[in-house]
Amino acid sequence: MRPLLLALFLVIFFSLCIYAKDSYDYKYQINKRCLGKRYTGPRRCKARIERFSYSTSKGKCVRFFYSGCSAGPNNFKTKKACVKACERFGYKP
Repeated sequence: MRPLLLALFLVIFFSLCIYAKDSYDYKYQINKRCLGKRYTGPRRCKARIERFSYSTSKGKCVRFFYSGCSAGPNNFKTKKACVKACERFGYKP
């Protein structure tokens, strides 16, 4: 009986460790994406595409115009996508 309880405990323990690591990795990716600098692209690119990025100084997603080349990680196609990724996690100044 005791070996069975020990095995069950170890399975639960390692499952929680794996879950915690995955959760940490996910939050790190969100931080990297939301807290990175907004990059509009090089001047040689002439497009003017409406995009959204998370502004740490304002604590919300703001609109900017992207040149169409070399997007940084803090570059979302829609405000809804930006809000879902950043504002809902409470990244406020």
